[in-house]
Amino acid sequence: MEFRVLGSLEVWSDAGRVVVSGARRQRTLAALLLAPNAVVPLPRLVEMVWEGEPPYSAFKQVRNCVSALREQLGDTDQRLILTEETGYRILVGERQLDSSRFAAAVADARRHAADDDLVRAVRTIQEALRLWRGPALAGLGVGALSRSAAGWDELRLNAIELCAEWRLDLGEHREVVEDLDGLVRDHPLREGLHAHLMVALQRCGRRAEALAVFDRLRTWLAEELGVDPSADVRRVHQLVLCDETESRQHDRARSGTGEARVPAARSSRPATCRVPPRNINFTGRDAVLRELRERFVSGGDIAVQVVCGLGGVGKTQLSVEYAHRYRSEYRLVVFMDAESPEMVASRFAQLAEELGIAEVSAEQVVPRVYDGLRELSPWLVILDNGEKPSTLAHALPPGDVDGHGHVLVTSRSSGWSGTAGVVNLELFTRQESVRLLTRRIPGMTPPTADRIAEHLGDLPLALEQAAGYMDYNSTPPEHYLALLTSRLEDMIGLGELPDRPRVVVANLWRLSVRKLAADRPESLRLLQLCALLAPEPIPLDVFVGAAGSLDAVTGDTLTWDTTVGALAGMGLARRGDSSLLLHRLVQSAIRAAMPADLLDHTRAELCGALLAAVPQDIHRDPDARPRWQELLPHVLAVVNDAPSAGCAAETATLLRLASAFLLSIGVHLMALPLCERALAIDESLGGREVEVGFDLVTLAQIHLDNGEFEQARRRARRALTLHESSLPADSPLIATDLATLARAQHLLGRHEEALSAAHRALRIDEAAYEPDDPYVSFDLVALASVHLDRGDHVTAEPLLSRALRIREAAYPPDHLYIGYVLLLKARVAHLLNDPAATDLAHRGALILSSRLGETHPKAEKAAALALRLRTATSADRVMHLDPAAAPPAHGA
Repeated sequence: MEFRVLGSLEVWSDAGRVVVSGARRQRTLAALLLAPNAVVPLPRLVEMVWEGEPPYSAFKQVRNCVSALREQLGDTDQRLILTEETGYRILVGERQLDSSRFAAAVADARRHAADDDLVRAVRTIQEALRLWRGPALAGLGVGALSRSAAGWDELRLNAIELCAEWRLDLGEHREVVEDLDGLVRDHPLREGLHAHLMVALQRCGRRAEALAVFDRLRTWLAEELGVDPSADVRRVHQLVLCDETESRQHDRARSGTGEARVPAARSSRPATCRVPPRNINFTGRDAVLRELRERFVSGGDIAVQVVCGLGGVGKTQLSVEYAHRYRSEYRLVVFMDAESPEMVASRFAQLAEELGIAEVSAEQVVPRVYDGLRELSPWLVILDNGEKPSTLAHALPPGDVDGHGHVLVTSRSSGWSGTAGVVNLELFTRQESVRLLTRRIPGMTPPTADRIAEHLGDLPLALEQAAGYMDYNSTPPEHYLALLTSRLEDMIGLGELPDRPRVVVANLWRLSVRKLAADRPESLRLLQLCALLAPEPIPLDVFVGAAGSLDAVTGDTLTWDTTVGALAGMGLARRGDSSLLLHRLVQSAIRAAMPADLLDHTRAELCGALLAAVPQDIHRDPDARPRWQELLPHVLAVVNDAPSAGCAAETATLLRLASAFLLSIGVHLMALPLCERALAIDESLGGREVEVGFDLVTLAQIHLDNGEFEQARRRARRALTLHESSLPADSPLIATDLATLARAQHLLGRHEEALSAAHRALRIDEAAYEPDDPYVSFDLVALASVHLDRGDHVTAEPLLSRALRIREAAYPPDHLYIGYVLLLKARVAHLLNDPAATDLAHRGALILSSRLGETHPKAEKAAALALRLRTATSADRVMHLDPAAAPPAHGA
């Protein structure tokens, strides 16, 4: 069987084309083919199949898609699409998938070019390009799937540029013109294509057309991006103006990745001082470099710009690339390490000596150097890795300096806006991350690169380090991805960069941590606590008022503000109005440096803080849903590992509460394993009969949602037995067990037992709570459901009306619990010949569709009921539907 993704998705067998019907099935297959022979986790498949928020039933729908694909592809023995623990894997050989053949052929072509066999390189890369039938996965693109497919389109354009470069070196100018003339119109902002076309036209004697290509590009860039063509393209333009391209070979000085580069202009070489070599693998950042250049040009005679950003984001590499890219614009370029005032003073003293400035005091060396640079205008001074404005102010040009020059500072610290212009350097875009990895590593496919970049958080240094590791160890990309997934803390310490052998992600923030330990120990403790949470915004109020190691600082507003601010000021975190956000690799590096006992202590402290922060009564607290949505990622991060003895009980409670919240929003597939873990922990601890009962009744409610009625009955019965032996007979917790048991019994047809349990639950809750309490509504629904199934519609109707009033007063209008009772009430109204039935069913169906997704079984049944009632007569029998919500488990 052959699969094609370089164009529209196609599947071919020996008998002809195989039709894969259904957009979701096609996207599921496409997502698997973008990561051939690798496990694609279920959450990733969901992300690739749906654009925007997926329905709650997304996991189940993906599984259904896989089953249908196996049937359509004749994979009855499941040898093509394998079920793995976390997702699915499709097994295809290189010859079976056109994208694999393309990647292999391009790698072969690059090897031929490296051996100076350009004829063979061109022939091989042209064969690879003929595999393309259109944009990758044309017509299927949504969200993440579209981004992954775009990585292959980028590789195709890279290959076209390589082919054009090699053909120009072979003298095939006319052929290059034919190939690129249409492409530059299809890709009007692709500067490499334009540069090669300009050279080819000039060599064909069509100089006016070459100049027109440049003018068109300049217009497009100005209108679409508000920027000028890059320095490289401007140099080609200058060569065309000077009519020089015929007199020189097309410069083949490519980067180590084989990326096509335009020829450099002839100019006198500027003087440079300690500027590091150019990074031949430098990727992206064109817009930032142009912005820097424009700021410098428009900033007056002496302009200072500061590039700020997270450690490892590529500030130094950007400054080095700027120095090399624009060095023809300067007469002198100086690069200085600026990590400490002493280092900067030493560098300026050396520069003064090199400039012939003698007998100058330490206080005067900086202004004298800048004064001496006047004769070398325009000049560029780069101060790399400056700590903060106060420690580097002495190294900036005094206000009375004459001449023309630029100072470029890089720093992790914030607070520079009062000193200079500031450019905040962000993480790589995913496209840039994928481009770097696919260029660096032979055989790296865009989908695998995408997943590696996801684990590394698009941090440029981490991506370079990953490439260095794979290159040195000849590690296959899929194997590296597996290592990254299972051993992230170890992997961020491995993999050397050739030009920076001691720089790895694991050590990147070590100096900052040492400074915090010495100067701000409370900020270091906050950093350690945040390192064990999720790489999502962390609400700062989690730490305020919680018993723990930060008690002394959270009580004082100013001290707390500076404690939090230190992490943002040192570039270790990004601060929001009421939250902190840490990069996942900052978290990983901090965790890796924490000893086991400190990790256990920190996890225990977080369990306590989160347990105090999360709403424990999910069904009575009106703010429970948004608060849980905010905190759920952090709860899951903290309880992910096996708990130590010091926080086992708290971990079990968090697991059960998280499970109950997920159940309340209809995500029972995710709720089940969490609650099963809670039960296992509570049973192992002993002496927690009440908590074991909580776990059991929550599990019973999940089983009811899954249609496993007998299993639900057994667990609810066991919960009731435990609670009746441990709690007063009138405890509301026992009412929850009874209501859950009643629902299971009623669904099993044991109506008399169900009536008895439901009546008892209602009596207990009405005595314990107010008559309109949400817990009472669950008893009413359970009781009404039994009466409805027994045909006693008159008795069921007032019970449901009361339950609906309670829920509409307690919950948001789109809450699932309101939808469930609307549907039950619609059934009763129809059977009582009440014309309001149609509207009730319609409202309930809309709620279930919006909260669970249109294809969820409950949403489909609700829609069918609404449709039936619109067309039904009073004599019609209404189909059975059990939309009663499970009674909630009381929190501890």
